[in-house]
Amino acid sequence: MMPLRALAPLWIAVIVSALPARGGDEKIWLEVQAPEPGTVVTGPIGMLEVEGWAGASSEDRHELIVAIDVSRSTGLPSGVDVNANGRIGRTLRSNRDPLRPPNPRRRCSDLGDTVLAAEIAGARYLLDHLDPKRTRVGIVTFSGGARVIAPLESSREEIGAALDEIAANTSPSGTTNIAAALRTATRAVLDGASIPGAEPHRSLILLSDGTPEGYKPIEENVAEIVEAALETAEMGVRIHAFAIGVEIMEGTDVYGSISAQSGGHFVAIQKPADIGMRLARLNLTRRTEV
Repeated sequence: MMPLRALAPLWIAVIVSALPARGGDEKIWLEVQAPEPGTVVTGPIGMLEVEGWAGASSEDRHELIVAIDVSRSTGLPSGVDVNANGRIGRTLRSNRDPLRPPNPRRRCSDLGDTVLAAEIAGARYLLDHLDPKRTRVGIVTFSGGARVIAPLESSREEIGAALDEIAANTSPSGTTNIAAALRTATRAVLDGASIPGAEPHRSLILLSDGTPEGYKPIEENVAEIVEAALETAEMGVRIHAFAIGVEIMEGTDVYGSISAQSGGHFVAIQKPADIGMRLARLNLTRRTEV
């Protein structure tokens, strides 16, 4: 019987060698999640199961804006312990009881476990997996309207501070104006000061848990969103739409439509806890599950 940990480097080498590569500008990377560092596994068979992520990053440059939904529904519990404090936030009674007026600033017993908190955690996870030398990132928040929180020229430290600011001082409220989010985010990614060199790949990541809302009928809201998405696509910006919670897909496939017409990806996320991992799988650095 031999320690199987000794075989891990061999299997990792096999996995990495199987990844597609485009040439000398490609850098292969591997993130191992299991077994954990220091683990010694023994057994009668000379094989070891390795789980994690692998991918290839190249000299291609990316510029992307993350649009974070801060509408009223994002103040509800995500169903997971986002802030890892040992407690899972729950819906407060005043938000379940029709006879008691709800507190618009407090819909979850733990503000660190809301859908908004899960969105912010997912954005942080994505940033941790993007090469700052090749990828510039900006942040937009939206509900009834939209505004730029961090422009494309922001450093990673400034992006982190902007996310801290959203987490600490944003009270989810208002409707879900996706058209405003698309237009504001598109301007933000196109207005960024250009950097000499090859033309970057420009993308917009839309995080939302709501059905498109506004002061117009749903059909008019959807038509406006589609028009905004077409404008975005015509400007060479891809839209990657992440719909959080399967219930928001009822009655409209607008999220899938706006992604498809811009050449982006549509991802339906049933559990807010999965936002980070699903964002990290986005095809910006060609990640591959192993």
